[in-house]
Amino acid sequence: MTREELKQRYDTKKIGEIEKEIEKNRGTSFKAQQEMTFALAYLKMSGRFKENPQYKKSSFETYLLGQVNMRLGTFRENERAIMHYPEVAKKYGIGLVAKVHRKCGAPKEAEVFKEIYHAQGDSKNINQAKIESIVVKHTPPQKAKTQPVDWKTLYHKELEAHRETTKQLSAARAQIEKLKKTVVEFRPLRALKAAIEPFMAVG
Repeated sequence: MTREELKQRYDTKKIGEIEKEIEKNRGTSFKAQQEMTFALAYLKMSGRFKENPQYKKSSFETYLLGQVNMRLGTFRENERAIMHYPEVAKKYGIGLVAKVHRKCGAPKEAEVFKEIYHAQGDSKNINQAKIESIVVKHTPPQKAKTQPVDWKTLYHKELEAHRETTKQLSAARAQIEKLKKTVVEFRPLRALKAAIEPFMAVG
């Protein structure tokens, strides 16, 4: 059902009427679930749930939990399955549609459902293990979890390395200062050497 169809269906109804429909359809049948989801999807889309004085300043999530005792994640799974894959949801359940979306990702959904239909063929039922194997086949490999970084240890290692570098720099500076002093001390000797060199050449 499109957004426009939802508007045509519920725009003229009062909030109390819509809520009565939701309450009436809180059954276990797929049709009841579908009707309830359509009404809730409309209220979310239009923001009309706020017409209920009790939820005037509330979020849709609060309304959903308080009015129909449903979590937002569950509603989203129901809405997605019923709006996008009603036939699959009716035949195999909303749970399977949600599972395929969660494990295989949106781009692979249609392909997975087609394969499940094909695997069932003309038989009335399909083995649950067969469905699971199809889902697993289309599930991308899990990325290896990266180990959490121990920032404290890393910081202390860096600090220690910095201290060591500082010590080495201090030692290098002290060595340079010693060399400078040595050069200054040897300058008079160079002058003396230059003065006596001519005499040494005569011998």
